Amino acid sequence: MAQGLIKWNRGDYVRLGRAVAAFNKKIRELEDTGIEARVPEQQEYTKLKENIKTRSELKRVINSMRRIMNAGQDEVFETEGGECITVWEHNENIINKRQATRMINAKIKELNKPFSQGHSKADMGSVELRAWTAQLHSIRKIEKEKGFNYMRTKLRLDILGRNDYDFVKSLIFQENFMKAMESAKNLEGYDLLMRKLKRYKNPVSFYKLIQNSETFMNVFMYYKEGSGVMFGDFMTEQERFNDGLENLGIVEEEKRRILRSLDRNEKLPKSEKQMLVRFAKEIETADDLFDYKESERKIKKRNRIKKGKKKNM
Repeated sequence: MAQGLIKWNRGDYVRLGRAVAAFNKKIRELEDTGIEARVPEQQEYTKLKENIKTRSELKRVINSMRRIMNAGQDEVFETEGGECITVWEHNENIINKRQATRMINAKIKELNKPFSQGHSKADMGSVELRAWTAQLHSIRKIEKEKGFNYMRTKLRLDILGRNDYDFVKSLIFQENFMKAMESAKNLEGYDLLMRKLKRYKNPVSFYKLIQNSETFMNVFMYYKEGSGVMFGDFMTEQERFNDGLENLGIVEEEKRRILRSLDRNEKLPKSEKQMLVRFAKEIETADDLFDYKESERKIKKRNRIKKGKKKNM
């Protein structure tokens, strides 16, 4: 089940604060001993808290800092590349590499999944696929890196392995997508599209909705992390926008909602009456629909009157 943003409580603040304090105390002790290895950096409570987005991420960060207290974690370990680090850092690299590899392989599998036409993003030369493959190759050889290359790979590994990268990326994607969609706010039917999108409160669910929809993906030529979105023609032409709403099933959903309103004898705003004319191709005019629903109500009312007269006889 996709998880949402963490809702911090007092216990979370206390647990994180204690873990940071204990970890930093251990690091200062290591620095005082003059250990012949690069000592891990002390952690900043505020910075950590800002970067933690989910409860599972909070748990991983706290457990990671606590593990440095275990026996033997402050000993020296030399990597294949000749980098001298603590046993704790070496073990954390292994844990993070396992987590990151699992996540990247899932991404690669997703990119190889074919669309309805039979072709996948990988078949079409996906830039994203090449990027993930390069990331996987890079983190796998961290033990052979040294100096600047080791530190750069470790930073990437920490981000991919210790954070809920999927959630964070999805959150950024959702924010950028919704902001970009504002350029279509003057198109008719925009409010219908927004109504559908706002149902997806969880960023991961939102991301999957967009990525798995050929219609939504056609809205954008591509989405690139850090550079936002690029629009296709879909967003600039009312007719194409209407076709998109049809393909997404939004028109059908709206028709059913309006019909339910009519069944409940709710007064329908003029704008929604016009929507039926514009989007529902099988209905020539909204007045035809109103006449039809009105005749249905009259027949039902007539039948109820007839039944009532029979009972009174």
